[in-house]
Amino acid sequence: MFDIPILFIIFNRLDTTQRVFDMIKSIQPQRLYVACDGARPERVGEAAACSQTQNIINQIDWDCELFTYFLDENIGSSQGPYTFIKWFFAHETKGIVLEHDCLPHPDFFGFCRTMLNKYEHDLTIGTIAGTNFNAKDTDSSSYYLSAYNHLWGWATWKRTIDLYDIALSNYTEAKLPAVLDLYFDRHAERFYWKTIFWQIKRKQIQTWDYHLTFACWFNRLYAVVPTRNLISNIGFGAGAIHTVDTNSPMANVPTHSILPLQEPPMLKVNKIAETAYFKTVILDNKSEYYLYLKLYLKRLGVFNSLLAFKRRLISIAKR
Repeated sequence: MFDIPILFIIFNRLDTTQRVFDMIKSIQPQRLYVACDGARPERVGEAAACSQTQNIINQIDWDCELFTYFLDENIGSSQGPYTFIKWFFAHETKGIVLEHDCLPHPDFFGFCRTMLNKYEHDLTIGTIAGTNFNAKDTDSSSYYLSAYNHLWGWATWKRTIDLYDIALSNYTEAKLPAVLDLYFDRHAERFYWKTIFWQIKRKQIQTWDYHLTFACWFNRLYAVVPTRNLISNIGFGAGAIHTVDTNSPMANVPTHSILPLQEPPMLKVNKIAETAYFKTVILDNKSEYYLYLKLYLKRLGVFNSLLAFKRRLISIAKR
């Protein structure tokens, strides 16, 4: 049986939930926390879908301490996961967090357990990632440090979650430049994250993960990232809240074995990997000029309306 507690965040999609649950079941955790937001009243049939998904716990057939947090009312894709993560770490000092659409490789669990135990008292490390979008077969070590914590299948300690605040009330724009200068060399990268922070403070972004990323940065924490991808997001497309583009290069990325681990000769930040992530994921292989234009339009508050207008024109052209 697996001795690291797991938080499993589910919602209304039994298809993805079942696949992730089957992986959790395969390692038989001793303590499993399952959390589910309430159905949105305007969505016909969602209450039944949530109830059906919650019934996944009836498939637990091993000796397991089960804890559930099933809400009757919907509190949203930002407040919901935040509330569940805080609940989980109010009872545990360390653990793994999986969402219903983040399918782990079997080695993910062993990797997280080893890293959680090894770096539990290293106060420079905030999270353990399971995702790597730019994994290279040439990497001789199994993991490295990064500013990017990649929160699709991850693990951490209570000490990190204690710093996590969905309102970012302790973190200000005035203090942000010095924080970003510590992590990033390129102006475009710093300006990107300044804009994300600016949008969050103005409640223009409804999510939970950026807030944890900023909590780590303001407290000078890094993430341990595996050199092999251990998580595949299987939730892109219909039914997704954020990951709707099935053609995204981040959808259904293959996973690979990482065990037995090859220890790095020195644990340090991999700037080459970070640059690759910035170029392929954040820039989407476009120019930095395009990124600046996009960010300025967002600050002006017109980007979404222009994007919607562009999509309408494309739709009309296809008729």
